[in-house]
Amino acid sequence: MEKLRLVIILTLCFQTILIRAKLPDWAPPDIIELVAEDKKRCMDEHKVDQATIDKADNGDIPNEQNIKCYMHCMMESFSVVDEDGEIEEETFVGFLPEQFQTKARQSLSACANKGGADPCDKLYNTMMCFIPLAPELWYVL
Repeated sequence: MEKLRLVIILTLCFQTILIRAKLPDWAPPDIIELVAEDKKRCMDEHKVDQATIDKADNGDIPNEQNIKCYMHCMMESFSVVDEDGEIEEETFVGFLPEQFQTKARQSLSACANKGGADPCDKLYNTMMCFIPLAPELWYVL
């Protein structure tokens, strides 16, 4: 079950949202239920509302600590990012559908070592690089 959760989160390519009008075709339909508990915990812990998450889902991620740390919290919950804000690239790419693996690997490599003031900021900087390179892989739960 843990592996299934990891696969689903990795497939999301670092994103998280409870409600979405239309999930990407490649996203598992039961993802919303599988991440609900972690989503609530991360939302509460970082004081993020659904409107902010929806904005990030559209690629407009505010440069605010709470949404940065929300994304880090969700990704760390599923071992996609380490405590220092570094993407676990091989783990992430290994669980993506085959048709997205090459693009994800190339995009992550191009966005490596972006740095940041803290783990949340580092992940944010990586994502701000990643989104324009692979927009079809981006959505936030």
